[in-house]
Amino acid sequence: MPRASNPSLKKLASAPTNSPEAPPKPPEKPSPMAQASVAESAKASGGALGPDEKTFAARLVHWQKSKGRHDFPWSTPDPYKVWISEIMLQQTQAATVLPYFQRFMDALPDLKSLMNAPEDDVLALWSGLGYYSRARNIWKSGQLIKSQMGGAFPASAAQITELPGVGRSTANAIAAFCFGEATPIMDGNAQRGFCRLWGISTPVDSSAGKNELWGLAERLMPETDTAAYTQAVMDFGATLCKPKNPDCPLCPFQAECAAKARGVVNQLPAKGKAKKAKPSRQERWLCLFWGDKALLKKNEAESGVWRGLLIFPGFEAARLAGAPEPAAHDGRSMVIEHEFSHYSLQASVDAMDWSPASADEALELAEALEARWEPVENLARLPLPSPVTKALQKLAPRALAETLARDLSEAGESSAGSQAKKKKAIGSGRAGKQKDGAAKKPGRNNAAE
Repeated sequence: MPRASNPSLKKLASAPTNSPEAPPKPPEKPSPMAQASVAESAKASGGALGPDEKTFAARLVHWQKSKGRHDFPWSTPDPYKVWISEIMLQQTQAATVLPYFQRFMDALPDLKSLMNAPEDDVLALWSGLGYYSRARNIWKSGQLIKSQMGGAFPASAAQITELPGVGRSTANAIAAFCFGEATPIMDGNAQRGFCRLWGISTPVDSSAGKNELWGLAERLMPETDTAAYTQAVMDFGATLCKPKNPDCPLCPFQAECAAKARGVVNQLPAKGKAKKAKPSRQERWLCLFWGDKALLKKNEAESGVWRGLLIFPGFEAARLAGAPEPAAHDGRSMVIEHEFSHYSLQASVDAMDWSPASADEALELAEALEARWEPVENLARLPLPSPVTKALQKLAPRALAETLARDLSEAGESSAGSQAKKKKAIGSGRAGKQKDGAAKKPGRNNAAE
């Protein structure tokens, strides 16, 4: 997350803070297993243990100034904007986040506006970005700051971790960027870069691996220029030391990289836990149109990814409530295959246009299903998961399809136009696959938090 050069950040880095915070924790001592990993790496690489820890920060910052990314709209010491961007960047590519961040800021430009916003508005602004628990946690955080923190964003890493959905690495990043705290990060980029440079083969998902990495991060973290260094760590992993096809020839540390010396760059970071096969779920939905309205219901489940979002009624529940059944020859149906973090969804969606005998009949059906008729022209402003949006676009009657496509396009891409040049210059930064509504992959994941 490139930061524009800002002299005030250097002052903040050394300035005392009046905010109470927990005393800093000393770096955890690497376990015997972790120490053995380093020893094995050193032996296999002819003694190369990676760059000199004492000069690493200065060298990395020097590289970032000329080779890093400097054009993000969240390049600011404003903790509100940095916080929103950090949450959006969890599990999501930077290029994907850009238009959503701009749309969010257009609607809720500051902390006060977020604290006064209904949860549904926050979810609507998040529609299509996926991992909706992030949006719910942002809203909950706004309420917590309003009710328990005097309406001011917390000013230390220790306090920031009290916000829902914020782990150690995210809190440390915000504190380093905005308050000059010497608090290291450990996102996916940092994990990958550190494991490769220092030849750390201890599984990063083990307690020993986490302790080893956090200990190294604490030792490397400079006391000053914390924002520049934190951004440099992110940029190094996102643009050079990438998960696949890392640009080793351009790396300023290639001569000292333990993984390169051993020929194991693509094997690090290592993980000890094998991925389990995800279960699959089959569902059938009804996409019903009445004039210029679509039948949708709020997902009132107490848990789940789409909790609080608008979804289609289940086909069988709708049939039992008296909904008309689409004719087999209608042909307006589709199958949605969607990947969640813990399961795979395959949903068949049947659509039809309905002409009830009266408005009362339509309203009674909606009441029986605890649903509501939403005008198509309003859909772009409602909290819809991306599979539902796609189904509406494809299955809407032709008379409504153009209006729906235009409104959704304007809502989703108005800010993208202003960011197009930045996207091209920035690149994806974080490679990812389709998951839960947008192109995602742990680029700034919080597995190590």
